[in-house]
Amino acid sequence: MKTDRIVAFLSLFVIGQALTPSSFFSTIDKSRLKRTFLSAIDFNGDDPKPLYLSILGYSLLDAEFPKKTEACTFFKDTLNKPFKFDKAVFAVIGANLLKQCQLNSANVAKQIEEKLDSKLSMSQVYHSVLALKAAKREINVKKYLSMISDVLKKDSVAFTQAYVMHLVAELGLKKEALKPYFNEISDAVQQADEADGVHLFYENGLFTTAFVVDGIYRLAE
Repeated sequence: MKTDRIVAFLSLFVIGQALTPSSFFSTIDKSRLKRTFLSAIDFNGDDPKPLYLSILGYSLLDAEFPKKTEACTFFKDTLNKPFKFDKAVFAVIGANLLKQCQLNSANVAKQIEEKLDSKLSMSQVYHSVLALKAAKREINVKKYLSMISDVLKKDSVAFTQAYVMHLVAELGLKKEALKPYFNEISDAVQQADEADGVHLFYENGLFTTAFVVDGIYRLAE
C-alpha cells in the first residue's frame, strides 16, 4: 500500500533525526522522498491520512508542500462530511501542518472529545491529542492518563509503549508526573531482539524500531 511506503520512508527519517543531523540525507535522497510522499496522495479518495503523512514528510525535510491549496480543500471537504473519528483527526492535524489552512474546527473538536474512551487504540488516542491541540482545545490530561492506564492493561507491546512515550510528551507533564512512564522505556527495550550482540531491533520492522527510539528520546528530553 502507498501509505505503508510513506511510513517506511518516514521511519528512515526518524532514525536519521534521532541519531544524526538531518544532513544525513543527500539532495538526491530528499528528492526521492518527496516523490514518494506525493505519489501516495489521492485527491479523488476520501482518506486524509496519506495526505497528512505526505505533508508531514515534507515538514520533516524542511520543505514546502507544493499542493497546499488542493490539500486544504481536501481537509475541509472531509470535515464537511458525516463525522468519522479517524478521518476528522487526520484532517485537523493535516490542515494544521499547512499553517495557512484555516478550518472551523470547534465543532469537530467537540465531536472528537465526545468519542474519547479506552476502547480506542493508542494510535487513535495519540493522534486525537494532536488534533485537539491543533484546534486549540484545552486538553483533559486526567482523562488521557486514565485512557493510557486502561490501554496498557490490555496491550503492553513495544509499539503501544512507544505511543505512550510520545503521548505523555505531548501532554506536557511535569517531571515528577513523567517518572512512572520511564518504566515503559525499560519494558520496551526488553522486548527488542538482539543482533550481533550489539544492535537491538523489533520483528515488526523498521518503523517500530524507529518509533520506539524516537519515543525514548522524546520522553528523555
